[in-house]
Amino acid sequence: MIGICEGRLASFLFLRHNENKMLAMFHRKFPNAKQVEFSPEDFTIYEKMREASKCKTKRLEFLKNNAIITGTPFQEEVWGVLARLDCITCYQKVAQIIGREESARAVGLAVGANALHLIVPCHLIVKKNGDVGNYAGGSDLKKRLIDDL
Repeated sequence: MIGICEGRLASFLFLRHNENKMLAMFHRKFPNAKQVEFSPEDFTIYEKMREASKCKTKRLEFLKNNAIITGTPFQEEVWGVLARLDCITCYQKVAQIIGREESARAVGLAVGANALHLIVPCHLIVKKNGDVGNYAGGSDLKKRLIDDL
């Protein structure tokens, strides 16, 4: 599902695996949003996002120019780290990067609240033991995204 606000990407969510959870998260963030048909403008933004998701530099440029990020300061800090990733890492490493070594679980919650799947690449975060862990689009999709790196 793609959410557009004022011509900028506000959400890109995989609904197949946790549809009710993802829709509830979307409506909490955007309570006045209405579901509409996919428009040509939405497709243009989607294509830009898909292309940008392949490269850290392009992701950061896309986020700056084409996206709206809304979350708590902690969530936005975690998402900023995710947007700069160019390899797979674990929740604990993200916690270390933000200077909160004991906050791996809180990082996991922030990663799970990410509304911009692919462009803020939460699929690059795995458990410390290497297990892929949870993913809004399902673990099979997460494995495929990781395999495509």
